[in-house]
Amino acid sequence: MRALPQVLLMAGLLASAVCAADKADKREQAEAKAEEEAEASLGENGAPGFSSAGRLALEPANGNAEVVGTFHTDTAQYQLKLADPALLQLLKKHDRKTVTLTGALRNKGKYLVVSGVIEPAAPGVVRKKKAGL
Repeated sequence: MRALPQVLLMAGLLASAVCAADKADKREQAEAKAEEEAEASLGENGAPGFSSAGRLALEPANGNAEVVGTFHTDTAQYQLKLADPALLQLLKKHDRKTVTLTGALRNKGKYLVVSGVIEPAAPGVVRKKKAGL
C-alpha cells in the first residue's frame, strides 16, 4: 500500500513539469511574436538583419521540433530555426563546416531564424611565374 502514495506523488511531479514546459514554450512564442511585430512596425529599412560567420552543427534539439541545430560564432551560440523548411537541404551540405548565415535573432538572442546561406566563393586561380632560362 505504500507504493500508491509514491505513484501519486510521481504523477503530480510529472504533471507539474509538463505544465512548466508548456508555460515556457508559450512565453517563448509570445516573445518571438512581439519581436516580429516590433520589426514589422519599423518598416523595410528599420530592422537590421543578422549575418555572421560561424560553425554549423545540425542536430535535433531535445523537446523542440522546430530547432534543427546550433550555430557557433566567435562570440555566441544560437539554436537554429528555419524561416523556410527548404533551407534544411542547403544547410545539410554545410553541416559541421564554417558558413555565413543570414536571418533574424529571436527570444533575446537565443534563436537564430535562418533565412539564407551565403555560400563561400570558389578560391581564385593563382598563377606563379616559372623561373627558367
